[in-house]
Amino acid sequence: MILFSRWLDNSRRERPPLIILHGFLGSSDNWLSIARQLSHYLPVVLMDLRGHGNSSTSHYISVRAMADDVVETAHHLGIKKCSIAGHSLGGKVSLALLSNNKMIIEKLILIDVGIKNYPWLKTPFYNFINFLINLQL
Repeated sequence: MILFSRWLDNSRRERPPLIILHGFLGSSDNWLSIARQLSHYLPVVLMDLRGHGNSSTSHYISVRAMADDVVETAHHLGIKKCSIAGHSLGGKVSLALLSNNKMIIEKLILIDVGIKNYPWLKTPFYNFINFLINLQL
């Protein structure tokens, strides 16, 4: 599914974009003011996840399906390489993107994401995430 997206770029630089994914029940509107500021330094793409904001909904909603939507939308926009910032649900979708190997992700920013063991997330970061889960604080 191609998602509703906004491309902001006032940087006039040839850099891979930062894709920002909102949290549960949010939309790209939640990040618009921050994206406008960041767009002076690098291209920023805001996406409304499946069933949120201006994107279509589906009878099937899952983190994996949302990750596939992000990949499809990025390819539709001509994005081959990017950085991802994911807030809450957007962070979980970002983690799912690491496991599908369909996009080159240079940097990953997780914002307010509950760390949990996801059996489908077997990436080079898996051991690090397991370490964080088992860390005694």
